[in-house]
Amino acid sequence: MEDFIGIIFILLFVEVIYWGISYSTGYLLTPIVSFGKWRADKIIKDKGTGKKRKHQTGFTLIERSGQVYLGAMAVCILGMCFWLIVILVMCLI
Repeated sequence: MEDFIGIIFILLFVEVIYWGISYSTGYLLTPIVSFGKWRADKIIKDKGTGKKRKHQTGFTLIERSGQVYLGAMAVCILGMCFWLIVILVMCLI
């Protein structure tokens, strides 16, 4: 039973860290890094269930209505790279 609780805790922690913080940071950094040419895929609300979810576009660049969007996974990786660089700089100082 303890193993199950530990696995659930780890999965919840990874979900919050990876999708929450990484996506939010990447969402803010995408226009800055691309000099305003790209935007991050937005979080959308599912009409049927009412739950919020991200477009599952992976690592691709998508063009919609003349605007180029960066896929959700690439946005998360951008945010994660930012935080890894911040941690490395803090350790070196």
